[in-house]
Order: sequence, then structure tokens, then C-alpha cells
Amino acid sequence: MHADIFEPGEGIRTIDLAGSIVTSKADGTTNGDAFVVAETTIAPGGFEPPLHLHREIAETLYVLEGRLDLQVGDDRRVAVPGTFVDIPAGVAHTMSVEGTEPVRILMVLSNPARSNQMLEVMEQVFANGAPDPETAGPLLAQLDMEMIAPDAS
Repeated sequence: MHADIFEPGEGIRTIDLAGSIVTSKADGTTNGDAFVVAETTIAPGGFEPPLHLHREIAETLYVLEGRLDLQVGDDRRVAVPGTFVDIPAGVAHTMSVEGTEPVRILMVLSNPARSNQMLEVMEQVFANGAPDPETAGPLLAQLDMEMIAPDAS
């Protein structure tokens, strides 16, 4: 077994999700298949995930920089640096940049096999920029990222 140490900006893989950059720092291979860790930078105007949930993946976020407009279940708030968010599987959530500065978060995902599979497919789906939600939605749902339609009001 070996340990991984990454300098700032380094990681196992970096994915560009139409302006949001995800850098995997741990993929389960060195931590007993316990979790995936990714540093994500969300730029104003970059891709922001629609309201979605994961059935098999729990997600934890820690805000490092910026102001994150966050919805987890019915709870809506602006998360500032130091905010910790624990999202169990099955809870709908979304996030976006609040303001004009990028947001940087540390994400920890459970179920490394499913989490890595989801990240790999997201990399393919975003290879040519932001995808069409109607085409990408069914594919991502198979990979434990189920889009939730906004309430009709």
C-alpha cells in the first residue's frame, strides 16, 4: 500500500464540467475503498448542477472559498467558507455561485465504485461543453445522479 500526496492543483484526474473544475484527490484505491475526495471549483457562469439526488452515494461538502448558494432538501442558504454540509443518499440538492467570485469546495463521496463511475461518465458527457439535459439526464440517472424536475409554480 502507498500514500498519495498532491500539491495544490494536482490530483488523480481533473474534469472540466463546462467551467466547473473537479480534481479527484482520492479514488478509493489508497483508503481501503472507503471514499472519493474531489476539490471542485465552480466559476460564476460555469456549470452548476441542477436539483438532483443520489440513491447510492452520500455526499459531504466543505466550503473552502467563496459563497455557495445551496439547497439541500427544503433547506436553502448561502454557505460561506468553513460551512460543512452532510448530504445522505436520497436527499435532493443543488448548488450555485452566490456573487461574482468562484467557489471552491472539498467533496467527499461514499461508494467509490459508483462515485468514480459517475465522474467518468460526467467527463464523457461534458467532453464538448454543457450537455443537453434531455440526453444527459437518463444516462446520469443510470449512474446514480437522478435529476429532479423543478416544482411547477
